[in-house]
Amino acid sequence: MALPKLMYTDSPSQRLANSILDEVVEWEGEKVTAREAILRQQLTQALGGDLRSCQFLIELAGRNEKDSAAVKTATMNPLEQLQAMMRQSEIDDRRKKAD
Repeated sequence: MALPKLMYTDSPSQRLANSILDEVVEWEGEKVTAREAILRQQLTQALGGDLRSCQFLIELAGRNEKDSAAVKTATMNPLEQLQAMMRQSEIDDRRKKAD
């Protein structure tokens, strides 16, 4: 998504976004900034089980978890692969007799 990159590279867009988020709005009978209203709404949704809201809040707080794709998995060398294959298959050394 290009929005985060735009926010960090385009200073007029960043100033505009900050001015919008700093506006005072009414949220559930309270006067709060739009930024705080958004965070409270995200928290409400996260507590209701919305995983995207949870991820948004975690990332915003700077506590990014490692992606499962970024975690390196150990690969077996060819000898280990052969041993695993041999353990899975049952070796039958008896010869079948033809009738």
